[in-house]
Amino acid sequence: RSGENATKMTGGNETFVLMSVSGTANNHGVIPLTEKEGVPFIGPVTGASSLRRADQRFTFHVRPSYTDEVVHALTLMADMGIRDMAVVYLDNAFGKEVLKDAERTFERLKLRPVGAFALAVNGSNGEDIAKQVIAAKAGGIFIATTGASTTSFVLPLRTRMPALPIAGVSVALIPSEFPKLGDAIKGIA
Repeated sequence: RSGENATKMTGGNETFVLMSVSGTANNHGVIPLTEKEGVPFIGPVTGASSLRRADQRFTFHVRPSYTDEVVHALTLMADMGIRDMAVVYLDNAFGKEVLKDAERTFERLKLRPVGAFALAVNGSNGEDIAKQVIAAKAGGIFIATTGASTTSFVLPLRTRMPALPIAGVSVALIPSEFPKLGDAIKGIA
């Protein structure tokens, strides 16, 4: 509905600028419209590379792309000596796009992928994914997930492997999930 809502807002030539639409899917609906209508769109809250094109004249990104985040995080993990990496990705367009970025970066950094694991959008398979990652003997994990689904995976993982390094994109957690993770980590320590 983001595209429909943006159409309503820009339809009467009364909208000066749009700002901070959150989410890759929502921005996929808005950016083509704002570009077509010539309405400035500042700070889409997404790092999706698919939404960053050189021909965009009215879209102004103010955050790094997920590609940039993936490269930076995986480079840091490689510099720490972590080579056997698993990727846990959200089973949607966002997760699959970031997974491709991770796979390209693995190759460039000569990291060994031990598996790519699809986490359900609602997190319902989080416990199973944690078990699969542990069985794969990952030396580190890169997560391309968001919000509560992340928690559904990280909590069972941390009870079994509290020190396993995890890195991910900036949207991996939402602040409302911090207390749950904090309580879980206290329970492990």
